[in-house]
Amino acid sequence: MDYKIMTMNPKDGSESLVASVGKSRITSVVYVPASNEVMGVADNEKLVRVNVATKQVTTVTIALPPVRDVLISDLVVDKNNNLYGIRDDWSGPQQILTLVKIDPATGNNTDVKAFVSAETWYEPVYIPATNEIVGITNSGKKLLRLNLTTKDTVGVDLPGSTEIPCRELIVDNKSNLFAYKNNFFSINNGDVTELVKVNAVTGQETLLKVLPAGGEQDVNLLFVPQWNEFIGIWDQSSINRINATTFNITPVTIKAGPYNYIDIISN
Repeated sequence: MDYKIMTMNPKDGSESLVASVGKSRITSVVYVPASNEVMGVADNEKLVRVNVATKQVTTVTIALPPVRDVLISDLVVDKNNNLYGIRDDWSGPQQILTLVKIDPATGNNTDVKAFVSAETWYEPVYIPATNEIVGITNSGKKLLRLNLTTKDTVGVDLPGSTEIPCRELIVDNKSNLFAYKNNFFSINNGDVTELVKVNAVTGQETLLKVLPAGGEQDVNLLFVPQWNEFIGIWDQSSINRINATTFNITPVTIKAGPYNYIDIISN
């Protein structure tokens, strides 16, 4: 099975091929405006770059320590088009997480901040107003903020997520932070899926919309400022468009297939 990068029209579900990227699944897909490239991680150690204009696919090996159990997971891009990744190091007695700055041309990377953690730090987003990378930790019940200027880290508890944990973070064009939440692992509390606005300083949450259930592990949400909408993939096969003012939902069927859609980004 080949994985593909597609362009998609969220209004009618039509799509077209950008490029095939091989048989390794590409994860943590981001868009880098300066180079007009879609980038993602393959096999936890390779950076796959797809130029949207030329369709050229370039694979670069990310420089990692020559030991087992060290990998690159999530990618994130700042306002200056710098590319960062989270390096997970399980080779020692304690897990070490390191935010690294990656050179997309060579795969070389430099450490920004390392810290010992018993929890994974995942789904990072960049908040321009504070120059921070913010990610989820403690199984969706806490935020970890890393300031790129001072290199300080701050943990923020999410008291509203003890029963319905955060799965993804989204940032709009005004540096507001949002979260997609779901308790699909819960046995006693039923199936609840929510979109909330999050105060990154206090951890307080404001419920915006109860979202459609079903396929919750496969949801990917982003904010598209041109349309003032949150757009996400549901069940790996359809799109939900959520108006950011009214929070009305418009479902859209993806017309091509049969494919599974595993990530969504916007330029």
